[in-house]
Amino acid sequence: MGLLEIAQAFLRALAESHEIAPTLLATTSELEALVADRQRADPERHALLQGWRYAVAGARLLELLEGNLAVRVGPSGTLVFESAHP
Repeated sequence: MGLLEIAQAFLRALAESHEIAPTLLATTSELEALVADRQRADPERHALLQGWRYAVAGARLLELLEGNLAVRVGPSGTLVFESAHP
């Protein structure tokens, strides 16, 4: 599983927890652009880093892309994201 696939799974999990469609947060192409640009992500270039999208998912997604969140499979088979630095 590559970084894009992990980011997509993360976005799906966040969208599900907020009961919204993942595409309301970001399209696949928008997510691809953010993953590719993660070292110098400019909020002006990425809708996911602006407004409500940032509050719902963007900030946490940047944590993931910066290596500050870890992912594991929980007991029920769902993905669990937690701090990489407890």
